[in-house]
Amino acid sequence: MRVNIIAIFLLICCQVKAQSKYHGSFTISGDVSKVCKTGMMTMSYANANGRPNTDTAKIENGKFKLSGEVSEPVVATLRIKLPKATVGVALYDPKNVYRILLEPVGYKLNTTGENLSTAIVKGSQMQEEYAKYFQALQELHYEMKPYNIQSQAFEKQMDVKAFLDVGKKLDSLYELEKNMVDSYVSANPHSPVALFAVAEYNTAIMSPKPFKAYFDKLDPELKKTSVGRKLAKNIEEMEYFLPGSQSVDFTQPDTSGKRVSLSEFKGKYVFLDFWASWCGPCRAQSRFMKQAYMEFKDKNFTIISVSCDDNREKWIQAIREDGVGLWTQLGDMTGKKNIVSDIYKIRSYPQNLLIDPTGKIIAKNLGGLLLGMKLKEILH
Repeated sequence: MRVNIIAIFLLICCQVKAQSKYHGSFTISGDVSKVCKTGMMTMSYANANGRPNTDTAKIENGKFKLSGEVSEPVVATLRIKLPKATVGVALYDPKNVYRILLEPVGYKLNTTGENLSTAIVKGSQMQEEYAKYFQALQELHYEMKPYNIQSQAFEKQMDVKAFLDVGKKLDSLYELEKNMVDSYVSANPHSPVALFAVAEYNTAIMSPKPFKAYFDKLDPELKKTSVGRKLAKNIEEMEYFLPGSQSVDFTQPDTSGKRVSLSEFKGKYVFLDFWASWCGPCRAQSRFMKQAYMEFKDKNFTIISVSCDDNREKWIQAIREDGVGLWTQLGDMTGKKNIVSDIYKIRSYPQNLLIDPTGKIIAKNLGGLLLGMKLKEILH
């Protein structure tokens, strides 16, 4: 019995030690004199209670000091707020931003150039690993940038061939990013850096399959953190309504107040679009949707747009301005609490589903030219 009690005590001690490893106070002392002599340093992060928190410290003679407490590894964003007289209305320079992976240690930050983004931080091996990984990731994203610009331009011009050619180049770079995440997580499953590598890779419109594979490789303790729990929830929701699953019926009022159900359109291909008047990317999709609608509306195809607006006047105005009253527009003006968004686990916008005549989902998130390309594939 005595042996068992000792064993249990040691197990509890180990668990407490594991839980408290990243719990405690931290300090960040910095010299940003190469950027500015005066101003304000702000730091945004989730505090020990998991709540959003912003701390500030005056920059005097180029020096500042911040302190706080964390209960688990958390990424903080440092920003330099310059005096109004220095930059006019642009108080925050995008280059004067630095991300740091917090743990209970003392950090020393020094700028090496004219902006905060190139700063060097000492005092934490974990932060050095984090900075090294995300510098490599940032370089890859810089390499993607011109191709993304070209892709958007060709899409705007409706140049399908050029759009597809650039897409192949982007796909090869996306594959490099996947390999980068996979390699790091596989080699460092216990590192908090791996957790944030997976979090950075996660987006609302990506396929959940590789994302889940990377998440599954993480140490169970990392999965218990607030970031880990959020990622687990994202995976669960991303796996809802994948192509091959059945759509769920719903009823919403249209612009005249008439209640309309998805089931009324059974027998047709339905493009179920989630949008809002305040969502710029959503409204940018309207030209592609109008083109697809006009080309395929006589081929057993229609569109249903569900709004997450909470202001009827702005909703109606956006429909009028964008010329999207051609098809069914639904919305109950409950904003992001719209029951249809909740049913389909829509947490960001725009998102969409393509549903076949039997009610089965056959594609997801067909943005831009992709909708017309998919419809040509199945309806021509």
